[in-house]
Amino acid sequence: MGILGETYIPLLTQDEAWRTVDGGEFVLESMPSDHRAAVLDLLERIAPVIYAEWVNDLLLGASDPELRAEFGLGDPDPLTGHYSRSEVLAWLESQPLVRRLRKLRRHECGWTPRILDLLGQVDVWREDSGEVIPIALMGPVDRARVLRSLDEQAPALFAEWLVEATPAEVAECGVVLDDHGELGSAIDPHAWIAARPLVRLLRQVRAA
Repeated sequence: MGILGETYIPLLTQDEAWRTVDGGEFVLESMPSDHRAAVLDLLERIAPVIYAEWVNDLLLGASDPELRAEFGLGDPDPLTGHYSRSEVLAWLESQPLVRRLRKLRRHECGWTPRILDLLGQVDVWREDSGEVIPIALMGPVDRARVLRSLDEQAPALFAEWLVEATPAEVAECGVVLDDHGELGSAIDPHAWIAARPLVRLLRQVRAA
């Protein structure tokens, strides 16, 4: 296992303390909020590397397809050696340290997901409680529930997006505005939300 894996993987498997590279130790519950955020950001950035190291250690270097399938592992990118983002996130978000840090962040900040930001990606869904759920781990009931919820919220989400979208983003979606910034023609919010990456993926998986 490489240096990153040796340093961080043992920390991921517990949920009480964080150790810095200079030997400092922090009890998670007493860590400042900005430090918790920095730790989560660091783990997300290095996750592809430490996950690949964890897999190599798990398989002892073996790459037999049947063995990989037995452990539910995909194939790494032949150029980078990294695994798919959804597979890496599913592993990272299941680690005790990450789960504890996210719970503490939600508790202190009252943080809830901004659905509009989730629509443009295909890796995770965040519940209203703040719980992070990798798309790869969602079952058919949860996917159907999320799709139903998004369809119900389509008009409000479209209105929110329209306020924030750049002219280029508006034009890319085929939305025409008049000289006063108003809609030049009626747009079906449900058709708009159906074209968002997250919704497209959920529907594809559901139909498979």
